[in-house]
Amino acid sequence: MVAALRATYASGRTRPATWRIEQLRGIERLLDEREGEIAAALAEDLGRSAVEAWLIDISNPKVEAAYARKRVRRWMRRRPQPLPLNQLPALGWVQYEPLGVVLVIAPWNAPVVLALNPLVAALAAGNCAVVKPSELAPATSRLLARLIPTTSTTRQSWWSKATGARRRNSSPKGSITRSSPAAPKSARR
Repeated sequence: MVAALRATYASGRTRPATWRIEQLRGIERLLDEREGEIAAALAEDLGRSAVEAWLIDISNPKVEAAYARKRVRRWMRRRPQPLPLNQLPALGWVQYEPLGVVLVIAPWNAPVVLALNPLVAALAAGNCAVVKPSELAPATSRLLARLIPTTSTTRQSWWSKATGARRRNSSPKGSITRSSPAAPKSARR
């Protein structure tokens, strides 16, 4: 999964501003067209009303994507950087570069906004992303897994989903969480 995303990133396809803007428009479109489905999934998982879902989980990433889309070209520009006198007549600048593959882990209590806002930032920066929705919000997790690939003409080339939960009480015996003096006595056996 990550190897395929690294290959996509290495191909340079995620670097142009036009690609980034297209992905951000796709997220805006997704949030406009699937507002009802998102609200229904949040109601099933968290008992959120449609108004609360719109205020927290739908409008926030939509505004974030629009903001990033309008500023991507400006963020990609090279910025002059003053240099110390001893380095003159040299020229300096700052140019931001994408990192590669980004992992986005969304918690159960805000599964849409905390999956899509970091995804927007990753795409605006020209990265690929692995999105891991919370297993404690199953309807929202299934919905995100179904909807995110439809935001783009490039389909799954820039994102992947990771699902599943960690095994309960999977920390090894004697780990720092169990041996910490701050841990309850029942956990320090």
